[in-house]
Amino acid sequence: MIAVLALTACIEVKQYGKGVEPLAKPVETTQQTVVVEARPEVDWAVYEARLGTLIEDETDADRRERLSLAHSLAGELARGSERHPEEAMAAWMDAMVEVEERAAPQELEGFGDGFRIGGVVYEEDIVEPLDIESARAALASGDYRSALDGLRDHRGETDVDRLWSEAVDGFVHQEREAAGQLFVAARDMPEGEVRDSAYTEVVETLEGLVRDYPESSYTAAIEENLVLVRKALP
Repeated sequence: MIAVLALTACIEVKQYGKGVEPLAKPVETTQQTVVVEARPEVDWAVYEARLGTLIEDETDADRRERLSLAHSLAGELARGSERHPEEAMAAWMDAMVEVEERAAPQELEGFGDGFRIGGVVYEEDIVEPLDIESARAALASGDYRSALDGLRDHRGETDVDRLWSEAVDGFVHQEREAAGQLFVAARDMPEGEVRDSAYTEVVETLEGLVRDYPESSYTAAIEENLVLVRKALP
């Protein structure tokens, strides 16, 4: 019995082949370090102030609305928006697109070139047909302004130039007389802004007559009147 145990103890167990493979190999993990760059600090209050100044001086409606939208966004971000910044920016972008779409010119179907909604409008000059009888009637009644309006676009046509000259002289005479009455009334006014304003109105009326109707037979007389009225100006 002792001999058998000794023999068994001396037996060397040798393993042939690769042996039993493990069911799964351990996964090799590699640790990666992610570096997040800090976002730059933006002083939105500065943009809010600058945009506010631009809004005050702007007269174009669309541009004023665009500036107002940017001003509101800058103010929201400056005071800490309750919305995520990207949500605020997306809302601003939507509003800006609506403004631009509204301002874009649209062709009117069936009307051809020259007719647009929004944007720059190119209008064709429409010349009314000559109604010489109406012009004559206006001259006869002393309505020289209406006569001028009816004849203005037809100068050079038959009988128009003669009627035009008559209408010009009649209109200039009326306006000169009215300016003269205002001048006389102004001289009786006490010194101050009211009288100065009246004198200025007389000068502007007479200057306009010389500028717009230099062919008038009253031009030389009006220029003499201007010399007198200008002396009365402060």
